[in-house]
Amino acid sequence: MMTFRRKLLLRGLVLLLLASSATPALSYPWEFGMVVRDNQGNLVSRTVYLYEEFDLTAPYRQAVTSTLDPNFRCDIEVLDTPDPTWPAIEPGTYYIRIGERYAKLVTGSRIEGPNDPDFEVSYSESDATFHLLWTHRSGTDVGPTQTWTFNTVAVRIDQKNEQDQTVGTVQRFGSEGLFIDVLPLGQTFDFSVNSTQVLRADQNLYSGQKYNKWSKDDSVTNHRPFVMTGSFPAELVARLKTAQGNVSIKAELLDAPGTIGGTVDFRDPWYIDYDDPAYDNTRRNRGMYSAVFRSRDVGTAGFHPDFSTPYPEGMYNGVFLNENVNWLPDRPNYSVGAPATQSISGIESYFLNWGGSGVSYQNGAAAQTGVVFTQSGATATAIY
Repeated sequence: MMTFRRKLLLRGLVLLLLASSATPALSYPWEFGMVVRDNQGNLVSRTVYLYEEFDLTAPYRQAVTSTLDPNFRCDIEVLDTPDPTWPAIEPGTYYIRIGERYAKLVTGSRIEGPNDPDFEVSYSESDATFHLLWTHRSGTDVGPTQTWTFNTVAVRIDQKNEQDQTVGTVQRFGSEGLFIDVLPLGQTFDFSVNSTQVLRADQNLYSGQKYNKWSKDDSVTNHRPFVMTGSFPAELVARLKTAQGNVSIKAELLDAPGTIGGTVDFRDPWYIDYDDPAYDNTRRNRGMYSAVFRSRDVGTAGFHPDFSTPYPEGMYNGVFLNENVNWLPDRPNYSVGAPATQSISGIESYFLNWGGSGVSYQNGAAAQTGVVFTQSGATATAIY
């Protein structure tokens, strides 16, 4: 016969098992779940957009749902879900959109009770409406579903290397006043017509390749604003290009070949040396029209804008070959400069002209002139 004490223990064990089976915390660490169904009630893959309350010009988050149940999973504050639909978001007020339907989504800041996930939203194409299925998070709500009436332009954002492979990241300057919005590459974004989107291509090196230009035009400034007009190109791609780190620039005596020294000037439109006050002092390059000449010591081996030599403003990370070989006024190119007079190896010297190997000059007789590096290992020489 079962004793009273055993009955109590057995009852407690059953309650514990029931409680643990009813709590999805161990299996579902996400806080924000969503199910998207078609007209027949089947789970379907659809693009879900999330907008910040005060910035409807471009999605804050966007991703395509899976066909799992739920087919959308997102964390609140702390990212701890394996393979989430998109990165974690903060509690706040947003607009959530699928197709031409959207609703206001308020995610509360406090959790009521131990259950996890915290809340789940549904969207059914049978009535084209968002619903809050249930919530354990105080203050969470989904407003009435409405038709998206904002005039938008669709633009596909990408970043590709010379092999036409998507690499790195592209960031957007967000309403927080920071470049923290990482745009999923290869996806199409709906921007409000005539809105200004400030985009920043990756500044890192990828297998010796670095940012060269955006596909829209010949401006090389990065970051930069883009006005999303109704005629904006359907695709905007940041292009990477191979950079050479074995180029040198030097000053040498005509009457004593091999005797080098003094200083040279170099103007690089791609050199990242400007703290932009308009965008939280984020450092960028200056582009063709704002780049400045920087004086560099030649030393005994020449000046090298390479991948490893640090300078006060930062490393050059190499130079590009064959930039603007026809000297078109609206295309960027490098420039070199030499002082009219300077001391080289203790000898007072006077600039004569530019020479070297693997280089082409816009005006080799001018102290300051455009230069094109035409081959790896090129040397630009100011002759004195």
